[in-house]
Amino acid sequence: MYSSIKNAYIDFPEKLEDYVSTLITLTLIPLFICLTLVTVFPNYFSSLIGIPHFLLYMLILQSFGSAMLSVSNSRLAIDYNYKRYMVFAGINTFLNVGLSIAFILTFFSVNREYGRIFGSAIPLIGIGIYIFIYYIRPRKFNLRLAKYAIKIGFPLIWHYLSQQIQNQFDRIAITRIVGASFTGIYSFVYSIANILQVIFYSTENVWTVWLYEQMSKKQYIKIRETSKKYIFLITCVAILMLVGFREVIVIMGDRGYWEGVTISIPILIGIYLLFLYTIPVGIEYFFKKTQYIALMTGVAAVLNIILNYLLIPYFGYIAAAYTTLISYGVQFIGHWIISCIILKENNIKTIFDLSYMVKMFSFVCASGIAVYYLNAFPVIKYCVFALLFAYIYVRKKNDIQLLVNMMIKRKGGR
Repeated sequence: MYSSIKNAYIDFPEKLEDYVSTLITLTLIPLFICLTLVTVFPNYFSSLIGIPHFLLYMLILQSFGSAMLSVSNSRLAIDYNYKRYMVFAGINTFLNVGLSIAFILTFFSVNREYGRIFGSAIPLIGIGIYIFIYYIRPRKFNLRLAKYAIKIGFPLIWHYLSQQIQNQFDRIAITRIVGASFTGIYSFVYSIANILQVIFYSTENVWTVWLYEQMSKKQYIKIRETSKKYIFLITCVAILMLVGFREVIVIMGDRGYWEGVTISIPILIGIYLLFLYTIPVGIEYFFKKTQYIALMTGVAAVLNIILNYLLIPYFGYIAAAYTTLISYGVQFIGHWIISCIILKENNIKTIFDLSYMVKMFSFVCASGIAVYYLNAFPVIKYCVFALLFAYIYVRKKNDIQLLVNMMIKRKGGR
């Protein structure tokens, strides 16, 4: 339900703090339900999930901390407060690594996996408790605001569940059909490629707040032009990752992982498509049509499952990269059509430029093809793309600078 904070900011900005407090109070309901179930039926859930009973509590509490952090990040995005966001991210990252290493070397030198689990869970639980106390203390629970949050957020439960199925099923299918060793290669490559996803999800928080503000002011031409700059910036980041991905794999993984270079290009292009579909999805969020978001994610997840079972037996684990790309492409097309229908229902002409999105997507695909053939000649590859980005910088320097300023400055772009 944290996604609804941006809607609440537009609909009743004077009660935004009460809304956030109400939201985190609602989070206590699934927390207590899960804790109660694990306490009453410890053996059942322990055997079902396959982890010791005491770790179930850590799993639930870590999930609560993650939920609190998601709420906090959405609230901070309203004020473009990236500094506080970075503080939480930094504390979580450094304590995660530091405590994990300390626990593995001391208390859990035998069961090292427990050291990693406690090291990653404790910082997030601590941050979650702090955020809960910070937002709950001066505010009261509001039933009307709770109903508002549930109405928008409940359909998104199915969206995120379908998203998790879509993200994880590739690995399940690869393991069952061609073997766990190929799952390791696929997961390794995907974990590096997810850097692109982390980047655009971080910028999306700022982008959607700005989008909602401009939508409420009916600044549609401004949205159209700024969205092009936003898309162009992420396009450049995607191409940079395509160019350097082979070398990153060689540096970070041993020789057994190097064959993963062959799937890095379709995986990165798929993640770029994932970014593109967040552009029209903003319209669905703004008009509170979250049921359509859940519907399209479910369709894409089912399609991904079917394609994996059909293609992996014939083409191996490489097929999983292309099935994900196809499913994200279907999501983009579906969300584009839905957003156009919603805009038409509200007597608004199409805001975003589809031809520009297709152009940028083609640019990324062409870069991927070029990288595929130039990977064997790294010096030539880097020279070619260095010249390309030098040209882009000269032509688009002002546009890029304006967008970066909007993303990083408090109250930027208003």
